[in-house]
Amino acid sequence: MSDYKNYSIESEKFSVKKTIGYCSYKTAGIANSLLISYLTYYATDSLFLSAAAIGMVLAFSRIFDGFTDIVAGFIIDKTDTKIGCARPWLLVGVAAYIMMIAMFSTPNLPNTGKLIWIFITYNLNSSVFATIYNVCEAKLLKRSVLKAENRVKVLTYTGICMSISPLAISIILPLLVAKASGNAKQWSLLAIGFGVIGIVLTIIAFALCKEYTKEELVAFGILKNEEKPKITLKEMSIGVVKNKYFLLYLFSSFVNSFSMGISQACGIYYFSRNLNDITLMSKTALSGIVILPLMLFLPRLVQKVGGISFIKGTLILGSIGCLGRIVVGSNLAGLLVMSVLANFITAGISFYGTELVIQCMEYSNLKHGINIESVYNSILNFLMKIGMGISAMALGTVLSRAGYDGAAAAQPGSALSAINFMYNIFPVICAALMFVAFHFCKVEKANKELKEIK
Repeated sequence: MSDYKNYSIESEKFSVKKTIGYCSYKTAGIANSLLISYLTYYATDSLFLSAAAIGMVLAFSRIFDGFTDIVAGFIIDKTDTKIGCARPWLLVGVAAYIMMIAMFSTPNLPNTGKLIWIFITYNLNSSVFATIYNVCEAKLLKRSVLKAENRVKVLTYTGICMSISPLAISIILPLLVAKASGNAKQWSLLAIGFGVIGIVLTIIAFALCKEYTKEELVAFGILKNEEKPKITLKEMSIGVVKNKYFLLYLFSSFVNSFSMGISQACGIYYFSRNLNDITLMSKTALSGIVILPLMLFLPRLVQKVGGISFIKGTLILGSIGCLGRIVVGSNLAGLLVMSVLANFITAGISFYGTELVIQCMEYSNLKHGINIESVYNSILNFLMKIGMGISAMALGTVLSRAGYDGAAAAQPGSALSAINFMYNIFPVICAALMFVAFHFCKVEKANKELKEIK
């Protein structure tokens, strides 16, 4: 251990290589989820399945998907290899993309057969492979970047990358979807293109996101130089249930995922049916460019006002944007302005959420002496996926009861009103709930006080 005697967390240098790797990791995950967000539209308007039927299939799948997160968390926490704990599991991202291609290449079967095919491929993609891939996130960052300031920088550049890549996808994808609409073969080609890009990004992430070795983590004081005692289920439960800040963040993340699931799936309906111009979806996606220069100032802003206050501010701005879309209608200039603001509704949690989970991990260790890592992320993903699952069922049910018919050229007023409510008003209700929860989630202050006591 003499080679590591001068190690200190404060001396850790910012790693550009790890930042590129982490950006690749996150972008690969986003590309997968963005295309899958069109699954309901693909099923209703290309496979001509009922919205209620596909909604129920996705709802049950996503709820089951949530339970597999708990198992994934245990598996990753028990993993101990020479290349790390979380890093080896990044390669399952390759299998996730293979299943995504199969999902959007549904054979010409009877409707029941199509639903079964989607159920199987969706669950292999999301419940197994993507679940393991995503649960790695917090532990991978925690064990590869130790200094909090460096983590915020990594998250900043990752946030910029996550703005650019979804922006590019959001501009191009609706145009490709419009071309593929009603054509199953075009959807398959679209999925293959996404799959190749996602596999390449996954391999880059694996190559660059290197965790510190166990000896280095001991030298940094992250791990003790002794055999790690097994954490019992009781201790694990205490680490979660008695961590009030993590519970508040769980609630907020659940609400956020529910709202985001509705917005992502409903957007294509809003632009194609309510505004009668799907190309506006691509044009308004350009509004994301405005946010990019601002992200360079986020580390300093977060350091000044605190991560929680930053998230609360983004919720307010995002709500203004969502309500503003109702006022401006199909006016392009107005849509661009309101889309800039609407993007903020999830920006705060997307940017600072991972660091907040790490802060909650630290609180559990400082307050109760319980150090659990991947389990926190697995429980978080579990509730988030339940939120996404309920959103799929809710949207499918609402559209079906409102009289939506994917095969019809024109939709009834009740369906258009339902789409407008789900896309523009419902996210604001969810933002209000999250604002209240984050108001009481003062984990940063609590950790600082606990460190001063010790």
